[in-house]
Amino acid sequence: MERVDPKHSKIAVIGDSLLVSGMSSAGIKVLYNPSNTQEIERAISEVLSNDNIGIVIISEELASKITDRKILRAMDGGLLPLFVRIEGRGAKAGEDMLRKLILRAIGIDIGLSK
Repeated sequence: MERVDPKHSKIAVIGDSLLVSGMSSAGIKVLYNPSNTQEIERAISEVLSNDNIGIVIISEELASKITDRKILRAMDGGLLPLFVRIEGRGAKAGEDMLRKLILRAIGIDIGLSK
């Protein structure tokens, strides 16, 4: 199994327009704003096939729409990428969650710009 270097792994976000916009303002570059179940599953398939993605943040609302069992197993069973399901909306909630996630993962509070 190939190990992802944490210094070079990326974060991907799959969510509604508010979540994607908030994460974009926090500096996340791999963003998906799917509008239906097929697009949600396609976005997840893309991040699963990208070896540079270490963390996938997905809104609980979109995650609940997934019907493909293979994708559901991959989201729940693998080590990488780590899927983090979040509730709530808005840029502030997204930035706070991202800051806490990074603090927990690497022990450094990166102090996202306000």
